[in-house]
Amino acid sequence: MLAGIAAWKLLAMIGLIFVIAEPVIPGFVVLPIGLAFLATAVVAVFAPTWIILLPVLAVFEVLTFTLFQTVLKKHLGKTSVYTNAEGMVGQECEVIESIGSQSAGCVKLYGDQWVAKTDCGVDLKKGAKVLIARVDGNKVWVEPISGKEESWSSD
Repeated sequence: MLAGIAAWKLLAMIGLIFVIAEPVIPGFVVLPIGLAFLATAVVAVFAPTWIILLPVLAVFEVLTFTLFQTVLKKHLGKTSVYTNAEGMVGQECEVIESIGSQSAGCVKLYGDQWVAKTDCGVDLKKGAKVLIARVDGNKVWVEPISGKEESWSSD
């Protein structure tokens, strides 16, 4: 049955089947296989012997897998989603107990109270909006949000 089909047609059909199957099979595994088959089909037009095509297919498989792994890891790698205390950094919160440059106060974020300190050299009044700069154990270090100077004083 397959003896009458030209090598490039067979390789192209197999390649298309793998490419079409990619959305169904997760992991970007079948797409590189399909692309290697399609690239080998192009070579088969000029060199239709299987003695040449099988090593070419193997080389294309290695190249496409390597390319996909490096490109995907670089551009589509894991996104950094910070949770728990790490997720608080950069969040805006409200001062609920004044924070002095030398004394701790409290802030409220997501309905929870946190002991807060600042090293910005200004006192932060109750009601001020601040950003969490870092988390140190059960304390947060905050900074005033620029542009909202009415909520802090430098006395």
